[in-house]
Amino acid sequence: MDYLDQGRHQQWRMPDGSALIDAYMTGRMSYGEVGGEVIRVPRHMPDDAPFVTIFTQSELGYNAVNAIPLPPDTDSPPLRYYEVPGTPHLRPEDVGTGEIEPMPADVGKENDPRCNTLYDEPVEVVASALLNGMDQWVRNGTPMPRSPRVRRKGDDIARDAATGNAIGGVRLPWIEAPTAIYMVEEETNCGLAYDTKMPYSAERLRKMYGSYANYRKKYEAAKADAIEQGYLLPKDAARLDPVAEPEDF
Repeated sequence: MDYLDQGRHQQWRMPDGSALIDAYMTGRMSYGEVGGEVIRVPRHMPDDAPFVTIFTQSELGYNAVNAIPLPPDTDSPPLRYYEVPGTPHLRPEDVGTGEIEPMPADVGKENDPRCNTLYDEPVEVVASALLNGMDQWVRNGTPMPRSPRVRRKGDDIARDAATGNAIGGVRLPWIEAPTAIYMVEEETNCGLAYDTKMPYSAERLRKMYGSYANYRKKYEAAKADAIEQGYLLPKDAARLDPVAEPEDF
């Protein structure tokens, strides 16, 4: 973001004058949250390289709480902005060698229903699909999909009354056919770097879906929709199992 904001893309070029960098993808940090100017689009936007932002639920929630306006998607300059409910700021799989982050039991929250279940969905699948889309935009000029923003309500995100989850944004299968309410640390105050979810009870699952078979059918339909929309690659969809198990019903 800083590289682009300072106009380095326009300044540093290949010997023939073409772009040094083909495309940019940013995310997982709310620029300005830890100091400095709040920006979502660099002042010196490239007109010959896509600029793509992917924000997790934590970051999109920060934008909503602070009433930060979001840019429209445009093809000139090539800009896409994706808000992805049901994706956390950090997962245990993201933690590097030697890094230790507190778990619920470490902060005395192991019995708090809002704190004891970390997101465990393979959120890398949406990044893979969007990176593929960005590659196709660069290689053959096929624009990436446009996604609706997450709806806001006052100084927060709007949540669906039936599911408890965010309305709008990129609809991954576990959000389109949910089995939990996905929350962020700012809501739960669990004292964790990880975000957590509240799984539905068996009663709620049966009320929503009737049976596990119906749930699985809706989950598979959501996978097909995500593939069609460009948010899931077929090879990833093949190994993307439903979140709930039959015994959860």
